[in-house]
Amino acid sequence: MRSVNHLTSLDNPRVKEIVRLREQRHRRRSGRFVVESVRQITRAMDAGLTPAAMMWCEGLLGGAADDVQRINDQAGQRSKEYRGFTVTEALIRKMAYRENPQGVVGVFEQPTWSLADVLGQVVQDGGMCLVAVGIEKPGNLGAMARSAAAAGAAGLVVADGVVDCFNPNVIRASTGAVFSLPVVGGLTEDLIPLFQEQGINMVTAMPQAEVSCYDADLTGPLALIIGSEDCGLASTWQQAGKPITIPMLNEAVDSLNASAAAAVLLFEAVGQRRHVK
Repeated sequence: MRSVNHLTSLDNPRVKEIVRLREQRHRRRSGRFVVESVRQITRAMDAGLTPAAMMWCEGLLGGAADDVQRINDQAGQRSKEYRGFTVTEALIRKMAYRENPQGVVGVFEQPTWSLADVLGQVVQDGGMCLVAVGIEKPGNLGAMARSAAAAGAAGLVVADGVVDCFNPNVIRASTGAVFSLPVVGGLTEDLIPLFQEQGINMVTAMPQAEVSCYDADLTGPLALIIGSEDCGLASTWQQAGKPITIPMLNEAVDSLNASAAAAVLLFEAVGQRRHVK
């Protein structure tokens, strides 16, 4: 059984580090992020991510105490630098992002992915990637990552990103998909030439487009481009890609939100590919 230490002070440097990791700039500087709940920590471990530390309050774990001990033992076997700590309820509430924490938080090293690798896989496999342009809501970005992973996309490309994929709300909305789905970033002016050079078909989701997604060809190397709900896609993307729309069957609704539109288009592409021999 892996040995553990006990923390009680709010001024402990490890506690302060976890609190700071709520902020994107500290996640970027440290290369670490925080995961809450046994379910999400287990998913991070299953994705092969490296644990740095885990802290838990035994009084809040309930029936999950055995699971936490199992994770603690596995983490210790995986990393010599890993440390496990029991903490007070006050500390876990200080460190947790959720209002009603489940009693455990883990600190993980951020995985690193390459845009070149993602696009290379799209080209090599005749696959697809989802491109999220200017998405500002963490919940939307997380849901898009979840749909992209479920549809077997090579990755999620965040263009002109505002939030990062290790924002706690992105992690929650993705149900842990960001632990294993390659999420990479870039600027519009750099991404469009890359897609063109690689021969990746760019398809832009636009409510006013004349071509239905059900009539468009979504097979072969593909980049599905989704813009923000407030601003849509800039003219640069509109001119570079082939516009398609998701037909609305009720005139009272003129479009779907970004994550819902992404899911529809991803799985339309999946459906089309199943019939390509």
